[in-house]
Amino acid sequence: MNEAAITILTYIGVYTLVLIFIYLLMNFLTNGFLTIYLRVKMLGKRKNRVLVMIKGRIQNYFVVGRVQGGDLLYIDNEAKAHGKKTEKRVKIPKDSIFRMLNVYAFYVDEGTNSILTTNLKGVSGFDAIRINDLLKRALHSAKVGLDTKLLSWVFLLALLAVVGIIIIYFKIGSIEMALQVTSTITGGDIPA
Repeated sequence: MNEAAITILTYIGVYTLVLIFIYLLMNFLTNGFLTIYLRVKMLGKRKNRVLVMIKGRIQNYFVVGRVQGGDLLYIDNEAKAHGKKTEKRVKIPKDSIFRMLNVYAFYVDEGTNSILTTNLKGVSGFDAIRINDLLKRALHSAKVGLDTKLLSWVFLLALLAVVGIIIIYFKIGSIEMALQVTSTITGGDIPA
């Protein structure tokens, strides 16, 4: 390579390192908000990602949430602290979504597990992790079906009914043949 190409590659490398340092410094100073905001901004339209501002007991912080079927799903620090990485599912009330820094956002109260409206009034509060676990258990539980013993008895009765019908059919045929033989022997007319 010539000297000009080496100089250009050196400038590109140095400026890249300076930009990475500035990004890491900004992310540190904003307490991780920059990365969360960029994840929502980049994936927001395609994957229904929203910015969730959680009003915690000690401090307010931001997480990435997603909207699915009228529910807001997110993982907060309280769930992470207890070792449960399950998503909290909270029903989205009317007038609770707003735009913040050109992305859609929600206020959530960590203590009551409720979405706050734009005037910061709580709408609903419940144990979102427990409800989500109950929903998953109901969806993945074994299907309630017929008992195998009952099913075998029904099959056996159906088989006996079919065998009985076949036997009666052949017996009626043999009775008709017996009546015809009797009528020919006696010479009389026996109505069929």
